[in-house]
Amino acid sequence: MTGTSVTAPSSDNWEHVIWFPAGNHYVAFTSGPTVLSSHSTDGVTWSTPATRLSGPTVTKVLSETNGSRILICTTAGVYGFNTANLSNTNTCPSINPSFNAVDTQGSAIKEGSTNFVYADNTHLLYYTTNLNTISGVTPSGALAGTHAYKKVSYGAGVGHATNGAFVAINEGSAGGHAVSTDLGASWTQYDAGSTGRLPLGYTDIIFGNGRFVAIDPGDASSETKTAISFDGVNWYEHSISGTTDYLYVEYGGGTFMAIGTGTQIAKSQDGAVWRTTSDDSTDFNATESATWTAQAYSPTLQLSLIHISEPTRLRRISYAV
Repeated sequence: MTGTSVTAPSSDNWEHVIWFPAGNHYVAFTSGPTVLSSHSTDGVTWSTPATRLSGPTVTKVLSETNGSRILICTTAGVYGFNTANLSNTNTCPSINPSFNAVDTQGSAIKEGSTNFVYADNTHLLYYTTNLNTISGVTPSGALAGTHAYKKVSYGAGVGHATNGAFVAINEGSAGGHAVSTDLGASWTQYDAGSTGRLPLGYTDIIFGNGRFVAIDPGDASSETKTAISFDGVNWYEHSISGTTDYLYVEYGGGTFMAIGTGTQIAKSQDGAVWRTTSDDSTDFNATESATWTAQAYSPTLQLSLIHISEPTRLRRISYAV
């Protein structure tokens, strides 16, 4: 992966980026409380930032219904960015009154659909099939106090050929994870401790290349652990060498990328064998690789885009092929 760095559209903290198929653009967002957006067709030249929201913190951006709209998931609602926003500076509306105040700390969507699931750091998981009516579900075996879901991922073709599977990580004391193969309507919790279950300590999850990959950053005295699952239920643990505590995992263009507290970045094609490297270019001299906060991949351009947001230097937007 060869990296190139260009100046970001402003000095703000650009923390989220996504490929927007309907608009044929990359779109980047700041985290808030004033949420800005900027867009680019090539990852090099970016539009003048426009204010889209005021108040909430952005937790994730997702592509809805075959890329027709971007869902801006925040701590106070879900908002929609559409193709018209590429040519205007309007604020983004809530997608529906049902979402006006929900806290979507972790969220995922089935690609090409309106099947949306989110977590809010409680023992409940929430789902909608139409981005309108929201239902809260307690996974079988989950209890308040020992189960708290924060991160969710969706895997196409996993568990059920049509529905795929949603997987949510439990950061409560029971550890493990919950799985749904009916688009969020029902869930089964698998606590840590049994063979093949996800141990306590995992905090981030992503799906790519036919598998889920989860990450446990550990601490300064231990290696980062990774785990892979092909069905969302049974997990196989691996590790990333070195002293960096890897906090987040992304996927794009056939590559998983782990980022964290050191200057190293870890990359893998399968989530099991990882290659660690220092920043790919002298332009990427981040004090912590966790400032590489998001990755987006365009199948049209076959270009992976990575955002760097670092308070101590000029913000950069970087891309790699």
